[in-house]
Amino acid sequence: MRVAEVMTAKVVTVTPDTTLKEAARLMLQRGVGGLPVVDSEDKPVGILTEADFVSREAARGRRTRHRLLDLMLNRRQPEMATAELVGEAMTSELVVTQQDALVSAAARVMIERAVTRLPVVDEAGRLVGVVSRTDVLRVFARSDEEIKGDVEGMLSTVLGRDEPEAVTVSVIGGVVELTGDVDSRRDAVVLAAVVGRLNGVVRVDNHLIWQVDERRPGSPWAPYPQEGSKDLSLE
Repeated sequence: MRVAEVMTAKVVTVTPDTTLKEAARLMLQRGVGGLPVVDSEDKPVGILTEADFVSREAARGRRTRHRLLDLMLNRRQPEMATAELVGEAMTSELVVTQQDALVSAAARVMIERAVTRLPVVDEAGRLVGVVSRTDVLRVFARSDEEIKGDVEGMLSTVLGRDEPEAVTVSVIGGVVELTGDVDSRRDAVVLAAVVGRLNGVVRVDNHLIWQVDERRPGSPWAPYPQEGSKDLSLE
């Protein structure tokens, strides 16, 4: 599934010249925890979050000697204490994702960068939406019926119209069980791997049986017929 399919497209934005008071009003009014900051071309230049407001209030309460030390060490809190515009308080080290990126890839970026939302941009770098952790959770909360439909559709595409009936699919709690017959051991391994990448799949229990084990040296089905060869991906 692509980011464009789960992102929020109607995004409330601000500019660096927006006042913090106006930004706070928008966040409360729209019930959002962050606002993308865009320039005149709708390209994101930063993001303003609830955490930025908390940092500002915390900085205002610090004792003077601590604030002077922060300033000497080039820390951000003293600037936050007197910030009045979004451009002075926003997080400018922006992490974005493309609208055609996989949701799983966006999720990895969120975890690696410890952020809860990502601005989504098009090929020209313009903001087209925002994807949040909640959006990602919706993908993994898909029903067993939806997941089963995706698996069966994938099998129909991979195996052909006449053969999917040879494989039986059951899904309980996101765990997919595959049973039935396929031509080769490689088919069984590849099918299970592809199913495991579908959105919402927790685990694949692969009980498929095969007619030919192409790991056998000299097998006419083997892509590597030399004696003693071994394909570790099929272990």
